[in-house]
Amino acid sequence: MTGFLHIGLVNLAGKALEIQLELDGTVGSLKSKVAQSHWQIPPKCQQLILQGVILKEDEAQLAAYCENQDNPALSLLLVVSICAVRQDLESGDPKLQETALTQLAGLGPLGGPDALSLARAFVANRRRGIRCSALEAMASVAEQGNDEALQVLARSLEDIDLQVKMVAAKAFAHVAGKGAGNAAAMSKVVPLLNGRNAGVRKAALAAFVDMATEGDYHAIDTTIAMLEDDDHSVREFTVEHIDKVAGKGNQEAIKAVTQCLEHPRYFIRQVAIGALAKIVERGDEYALELVLARRWHDDEGIRAAVVQAMSLVFAQENENAISVLAEYLEDPSACVRIAAIRGLAMCARKNCTEALPLVITRLKDTDQCVKVVAIQTLAVMAEKGHDLVVKSLIDLEDSSASVREASILALADVAAQGDARVIARAASCLQDMELCVRQAAMNSFAVLVEKGDQNAVDAVSACLHHTADCTRQVALGTLPRILVRGDDRLYSSVATLL
Repeated sequence: MTGFLHIGLVNLAGKALEIQLELDGTVGSLKSKVAQSHWQIPPKCQQLILQGVILKEDEAQLAAYCENQDNPALSLLLVVSICAVRQDLESGDPKLQETALTQLAGLGPLGGPDALSLARAFVANRRRGIRCSALEAMASVAEQGNDEALQVLARSLEDIDLQVKMVAAKAFAHVAGKGAGNAAAMSKVVPLLNGRNAGVRKAALAAFVDMATEGDYHAIDTTIAMLEDDDHSVREFTVEHIDKVAGKGNQEAIKAVTQCLEHPRYFIRQVAIGALAKIVERGDEYALELVLARRWHDDEGIRAAVVQAMSLVFAQENENAISVLAEYLEDPSACVRIAAIRGLAMCARKNCTEALPLVITRLKDTDQCVKVVAIQTLAVMAEKGHDLVVKSLIDLEDSSASVREASILALADVAAQGDARVIARAASCLQDMELCVRQAAMNSFAVLVEKGDQNAVDAVSACLHHTADCTRQVALGTLPRILVRGDDRLYSSVATLL
């Protein structure tokens, strides 16, 4: 007897599915496998038929039905049925009813009109959980644009329970159709946008945005109006999803989003920056004018947001962008200077002779976070072997371990392999007081040196006797990366540890 039971399933449409089970597999385990397959039919909605007989007992072992026990296999007909679900719904047991509605939702459009009618019968149930499950089932089994379903769901939008309203809004949008632009359907959701509960307003807005077609001016105006909502989560959602309605280049949407750059909440400003990236083409003069009008705001957080927005709106390799961003490198706020540095990386080309020197000046900034960002930016902007950048990083002496660590890691990215100046710098960092700097130096060796470089091997080998366990461990891991396979120096170095 083989170790598995082979099942061949065929449905009424003639489609086939092959499933393999353990020998002790049951009717119930087979149904679970079918539910997990691409057929995705819930177990309660499956009828398995063998030679005209329905296999009703989920605990029954399938191997018992096999004629050839040496090579067990079965061919079964699978029929989608909602009879078992109907029985649970008629049981009066709330838990069974809610589970049955979930199974019905899992069936999707395969349920047909009968499944839709079953779900519809429970949308007015006195229990909130059952009403919500019924609405979700209706959304799942109804065909897009089904008028009967839309009418029922529209009435549920007026349910007294807030949770039911939110579920109804989502279900309504699903049945109405994503991007369908159905004005009548969208008008049903609009009253909820002015509801007293923020969660309902947010759910209604999500449904409204899903139904709207891109470029619909009425939908754009309605969505923009939600930027004035009293609740911050609704405003954040509006900014985050306005691009779905407005599309690229819509001036009303651009104007509304740029106004959010001045919002007192940090997160809304950040979401507005992300929204600009979605609705503005680089080099858009209208958007640039609106952003630049806010460039010298008194609030440092807003100035930083404006700089970030500029970096997204300016056309790449725009000389004017570099000169404008350069002005912010001397801003009294560190967060603004950081935004300007990152903006230069976004706007300038590789090895840009105008931008690179500007970033290098920030290596002497008074704020260590600014220095670290400047170092990381240089590693991105400079091509391999850029002498000015390499020299600037080698000459950088700083009391901050994070700055020293960033500089040695950046040198590994920028310096050409075998650059003696950089190798000497990395070797000196192996004696640094801070573990993070020593580890960065050893990791850099694997990139900077050619395999077998004697000076590098000697420098790393010396760290095998460092007082810090972590340093010895990193050294031990670095040696195989800088030695040629079979090099005796690896064995002799390790032998000293034994």
